[in-house]
Amino acid sequence: MPGTVAVTVVNQKYYFDGVEAGSYSVGPNIYTFTGVPSDHQMAWMGHSSSTIWQNADGNTNAYSVQIINSIMKYFRHGVVQLVVSGSFSPSYFRCYAHGDMNGVAEMIVYNPACTIK
Repeated sequence: MPGTVAVTVVNQKYYFDGVEAGSYSVGPNIYTFTGVPSDHQMAWMGHSSSTIWQNADGNTNAYSVQIINSIMKYFRHGVVQLVVSGSFSPSYFRCYAHGDMNGVAEMIVYNPACTIK
């Protein structure tokens, strides 16, 4: 996955850099998602103490929260970062208003050999 990805939504599906979001491998890096729409706030649905979904520096947008499977998930918009510093199970991004928009259960997969494209 590239280090910076422009996010848009078309027909209730996330698009990354103009392409419908599919499956991506990520390694220990910081991945920045720009332009996440406020009406399609995204949450990373992975579970790992070594991976963080956070507002990028300068993004002071409020986030929304949902409890999903007894876990608090933070839905963010604007410029957001996925900071990966260790392994996690395959995961995906979820929309606050529309749930799983892309239907890809293993959208984000950890691979320690991956580098930013």
